[in-house]
Amino acid sequence: MGREEEYRRLGLPADEIRKRRNDAYTNGVVEDLWKELFGLLVLPESEMSDLMQRALNYLYSLWKQLFNYRKMESIP
Repeated sequence: MGREEEYRRLGLPADEIRKRRNDAYTNGVVEDLWKELFGLLVLPESEMSDLMQRALNYLYSLWKQLFNYRKMESIP
């Protein structure tokens, strides 16, 4: 079961969901993703396909919006 499913199953209040979305585990996952993204972005363009470059740049440009869910009460 995923974490979001667990939050719904437990009927957690919004403040508890936000707290859990920002716990050490989640922060670690986000930090690891951020490091991986930057590690890939600094590679020479010749080492990856154009599609991969576009995907990484897209992820970078939307990073803040992607993780705004951590502030929300629930995910629809």
